[in-house]
Amino acid sequence: MRIHVQIIAWLNIVLGVLSLLGGSLIFLAVTIPGFFIDISVVPLFAAGGALIASVAAVSGLVNLVVGNGLLQLAPWARVAAIVLSILHLANATTFGLSTVLGVYSLIILFLPETGKLFDRGY
Repeated sequence: MRIHVQIIAWLNIVLGVLSLLGGSLIFLAVTIPGFFIDISVVPLFAAGGALIASVAAVSGLVNLVVGNGLLQLAPWARVAAIVLSILHLANATTFGLSTVLGVYSLIILFLPETGKLFDRGY
C-alpha cells in the first residue's frame, strides 16, 4: 500500500506543478497583450485571465501540499487527498488525467490497509 500512496503523492505533486505552470502561462498570456494593445476590452480580458490563473495556482498549491503530506503519511493528508480526489473527478481541464487520478486515489485511500498505514505512520 505504501507504494500506491507514494504514487498518488507524486502524481499530485506533478499535477500541482503543472497547474502552477499553466496558471503562470495563462496569466502571462492575458496580461502581456495589454501592454501593447490599447483597447477597452483588454482590462476585462486580463481580469478574467487573472481569475483563471489564480484558481489554477491555488489548485496547484493544494496539490503540492497534499502530495507532500501523503509522502510523510500525515493523517490529515489522507482526508485531504480524499476530498481532493472527489474534486479531481469533476476536473475536465487536464484531458481526463485528473479524473483517473481521482478514481485511483479514492480506490486506494478507502482501503482498510491504507487507513492502518496512516494510523501507524510507517
